[in-house]
Amino acid sequence: MKKFITIFAMLLISFTTLAQSQVERKTLLKSKNGYEIIERSESGQILKYFYYGYSNKKYKHITDIGSIMIVGKDKLETFANKLIELSSLEKETEISYTEKNYTISKYKGFSILFIIDKNGKYTTLSFSDSKKIGTEILENSHLLE
Repeated sequence: MKKFITIFAMLLISFTTLAQSQVERKTLLKSKNGYEIIERSESGQILKYFYYGYSNKKYKHITDIGSIMIVGKDKLETFANKLIELSSLEKETEISYTEKNYTISKYKGFSILFIIDKNGKYTTLSFSDSKKIGTEILENSHLLE
């Protein structure tokens, strides 16, 4: 009988611990442009963030995913504004904007922006797509409040 009570108590403690550390993930927005705004909750703590995952353009025949995660409305709005700003510059301008976990680069002679994650994995966006995505992000940035 003692073994039964001991095993039952251990199972009860295990289930209680498991229930307390349950992680919930809810997608607040899934854009057709490839990004998501996600709400993640764990042990009563809520984290809302922007996630943009993409295929690394360095490789054509293997799958290598790059990603950018941004927490905070202000930081997300900065990202969106830089997409719009850099895509509005003259074709002969060369400039980069770097944050902790991403870089947006515009190179001389190109009509595209390079979006590079902290590991060097990159994708490209045309100027028109950059403006469109930047505007869409600004319209939805309130979801990070």
